Amino acid sequence: MDTFPRDEWFRLVAQSEKARATQGFADRSGRPRPPEVLLSRLRELNRHDIAVGGVLGARRYVPGLDLVGTPRLDLVVHAGREGEVPEFLRRLDPALVPAERGEPCRVVLHTLSRPASFFTESENGLCCADESNAF
Repeated sequence: MDTFPRDEWFRLVAQSEKARATQGFADRSGRPRPPEVLLSRLRELNRHDIAVGGVLGARRYVPGLDLVGTPRLDLVVHAGREGEVPEFLRRLDPALVPAERGEPCRVVLHTLSRPASFFTESENGLCCADESNAF
């Protein structure tokens, strides 16, 4: 597997706020669904403009990543709009609402606005974010 060039990686990290917009969503219902359940629902949507990032996405590039549990589901959306609750998110869990500052997030959306997504389809039917957006 080719790796992302180191100098480009550092440049991207330094400019990450300009490269993608991030929005968190919380579940105030008192019975939040585990990230794995949301991931299963995402798989059923069969969307190729949404990729898995965060801990679950990083495991594609670092299989030995050993964390206890999955604290949240990070998704990378290609060319979406920030500030609204996307319809697909309502289908994953209607209890999700935009998180307030300091509130724990159950799902985090990273919205990319670029010509190509660079997502790769994995063997489980989901898309994975590229290395620069999986972490």
